[in-house]
Amino acid sequence: MRKHDSPLQQVLQFLQSRQSKIVKPLLIALAIVLVVPLSTRLFCLRIEPGQIGVRQDNVFGTGIAERDFGPGYHLRIVGIHRFYTLDERYDFLHFLEHDVLSIRTQDNNVVTLDVTIPFRIREGEGHQLVQDGLHVGDAYKDRTRNTSIGVLRSHLAEMRAPDFFNTRERLRVTDTTLTALNEALAQFHVEAERIYVRAVFYRDEYENQLQRIQLLQQEALLDHAQQQVAVKQQELDSYNQNTAALENSRSAWWDQQLAILERVYSVGFLQSDLLSLVETSLVGRPDVPDDPTTDLDEQEAYRQQVSLEIQQHYQDGLYQLGTEGINANTNRAVAEIEGRANALQARYQAQADQLIAEIEAERDRRINELLSSSGGRALVALEAAQRIHFAEDLVFSSDSLPFLFHLDQLAATLMGSSR
Repeated sequence: MRKHDSPLQQVLQFLQSRQSKIVKPLLIALAIVLVVPLSTRLFCLRIEPGQIGVRQDNVFGTGIAERDFGPGYHLRIVGIHRFYTLDERYDFLHFLEHDVLSIRTQDNNVVTLDVTIPFRIREGEGHQLVQDGLHVGDAYKDRTRNTSIGVLRSHLAEMRAPDFFNTRERLRVTDTTLTALNEALAQFHVEAERIYVRAVFYRDEYENQLQRIQLLQQEALLDHAQQQVAVKQQELDSYNQNTAALENSRSAWWDQQLAILERVYSVGFLQSDLLSLVETSLVGRPDVPDDPTTDLDEQEAYRQQVSLEIQQHYQDGLYQLGTEGINANTNRAVAEIEGRANALQARYQAQADQLIAEIEAERDRRINELLSSSGGRALVALEAAQRIHFAEDLVFSSDSLPFLFHLDQLAATLMGSSR
């Protein structure tokens, strides 16, 4: 560089001297930035997820490629290749609101259905759909809808009106209809996933008829239940009647036996054979069940027989003894014992009162002797001195405390003698 060159000339000379080191890498980077996107746009096509790519060759005469292209980048030369993109996801056929599906059932009733059918292009058949020209204007969707209506009306019409609210029967028929629908849709290269019957509507007349039928069925169930209740109530009433009869019979029998026992135990002893009869009458026959369901004739007959034998012993009068004398002797002995007990109680009470009075007099005498002694008088004076209280704001004129604050001197003064 010469000293008299302009600044621009100096910069150009500097770049020429550094051309091999700076300019060439910049040109390479610029070429990459420009060429790679342009080549990608000219020679590649990106298929998005959820889409199917179908490639057509416009130059070499091969036509539609015999395969479907999945998501990703694929070779596409502008002017030579053409790509068609189809939706791989599920689409839905809806028959609802103003576009509902009406079917005449096997029992000649009109049923309106709210139906949804999800469908999609068969796997690996997207290129065939384009070859048949069904991709133009979504023609395959229209044909799928029309075909579905025909298949649904032909197969669901085999059901009766009540079958639509029978879940098991409805699912069985829809599964069969789905198989026939997929066979019919195979020519359009689509398949249905399931037939969803979301709602069923009947005519108002048939709805009223169904309600009447359901009401009659419920009334029939109610009548059957009431009949069973009546049968059980009859069994309960019969059981209660048998129980009441047994209770009345036993109550009368127990009253009779209690009367007998009162007469028996008022005497004092029983003959062994009569005691055995009384016990037997109380227990009853061991071989006859004692519950309300048992026939009472046999048990009552046996007890009546035992009662007759007991009455026969009463009529014989062999065991009876008079109780009037026993009761009189008992009352006399009780009165004599109570009199003696009362006299002893009075005498012992008087002796106890006398002893208590003597003890109390001796106690008072000994206390007086103790208090009259010098020690007793000192104890009394000391207790008196301890019970003397002075006011808190008491003031004395002399400097020394009076003897009143010396407990020993105060006690000696109260005793009336020296310490």
